[in-house]
Amino acid sequence: MGYAVALGLGLTALYLTESSPKECRGLVSMMQSLIIICSTIIGAVVGIPQIFGNDSNWWLIYLIEVIMLIVEIFLFSMIAYESPGFLILRGLDERARPAIQAYFAPKPDEIDMIISELKENLNTSSKASIGMIEIWKDPIYRRLMIPGLVLALAVTFSGIAGNYFFKE
Repeated sequence: MGYAVALGLGLTALYLTESSPKECRGLVSMMQSLIIICSTIIGAVVGIPQIFGNDSNWWLIYLIEVIMLIVEIFLFSMIAYESPGFLILRGLDERARPAIQAYFAPKPDEIDMIISELKENLNTSSKASIGMIEIWKDPIYRRLMIPGLVLALAVTFSGIAGNYFFKE
């Protein structure tokens, strides 16, 4: 469970942040944490004995989860584009154009500017290597990192997942 959750959270955050316009990346990444907290609460409520968390209905929780997963995979594969940054990194600029149009909704003359900006960002980020110590030494990075850490700690140490999976 821990591996799947960590992988899902990490990949989801990476995809959403990379695919969103730079003006709203902070909002998108914070919304993911809010959705995780709300989903955990909903899962805990559904798992109480009066709803599905009893000896006769426990399997319905997993059935609902499997149905939701199948629907999400189907919809995601039909609707979502690859991340524009990933496509540009692979040299697929022409395939990146529809993804940029879908995610950023630019004017037609702005697409080339966005592609060149993404290329510049990819070149800059591939050259720059920042370690954990540098993040804590730099006040700008530290200030940006603290809200994310607070949310991650709130989700991790809330105890809801532990109570849900290890109750008597």
